[in-house]
Amino acid sequence: MNRILVFILLLGCFLPLNAQDAISWGELSEQQKQVLKGFEGKWQELSPQQQERLSRGANRWQSMTPEQKQKAKKRLDKWKSLDADKKRKLKERFERFEKLPPEKQDKIRQRYKWFKDLPPEERERLRQKWQSMSPEERKQFRKKHKNKHKNKHKNK
Repeated sequence: MNRILVFILLLGCFLPLNAQDAISWGELSEQQKQVLKGFEGKWQELSPQQQERLSRGANRWQSMTPEQKQKAKKRLDKWKSLDADKKRKLKERFERFEKLPPEKQDKIRQRYKWFKDLPPEERERLRQKWQSMSPEERKQFRKKHKNKHKNKHKNK
């Protein structure tokens, strides 16, 4: 779940919001300025939406534990290392996710949590199995596991 939140934070800087007023650098708190110091010289060039997202991100950053900050830095480094096409595809996936109804988003989060809770060897085994499947096999796999997941939650 933490990875999802950091990913949302990172992608949030690129997605449009409703029109709003710009935030001047002077309006930021000292803590926000410290976190965002790399943006100071170009702050006025950013859209009001980007300024708002960055200021909210700086607030979140301040509330993170050192461990959470370390994980976020690693994810940011990984994001920066991706090529432009991969970043574009991830942004598109995120936009599709954001458009889903909340209950579908919750289901995806639950499946993600289930997957992340598996032992690393099992996750890798499932990844390899998935990558070796044809589109039709993947469709059948989804259908089979969707029903298993539904029945599992019905019995609780």
